[in-house]
Amino acid sequence: MAKMTRVDKFLEKQKTKKKRKSIPDKLESEITKDIVDKLNSLPESNFFKLHMDIYNPTGEIDVHGCYKKRAVHFEMKRPSNSNGATPLQKEKIRNWIAAGAVSFVATSWEEIEPILALLDKDPMMPITEMQKYIY
Repeated sequence: MAKMTRVDKFLEKQKTKKKRKSIPDKLESEITKDIVDKLNSLPESNFFKLHMDIYNPTGEIDVHGCYKKRAVHFEMKRPSNSNGATPLQKEKIRNWIAAGAVSFVATSWEEIEPILALLDKDPMMPITEMQKYIY
């Protein structure tokens, strides 16, 4: 029997995963800082949080970076945020995807880790293939 990869383990886990009933109410900024710090501790990884001010366009994605020579951009949301990304943020995500970047909405490290596993497996995986796993 072949050894299961991180991606295979993740996909298998998703089949049996139950929704959590209670979610810690951490601030989005705390979640983002923890995730950016974790991402920057990985080899071949450089990420930063874009802080919103009057000089940045409205609806800009929260986190920008590069992992294994691949552009990665994602919008962080609190797990308790039932609205998700705004329509403008969704449009920005679609634009990044159209340009060839890996772009998505995340609420936790557990949602980001399998995407990194896909990039570990094949850093130049076509975005059309990768989107099958992201959404």
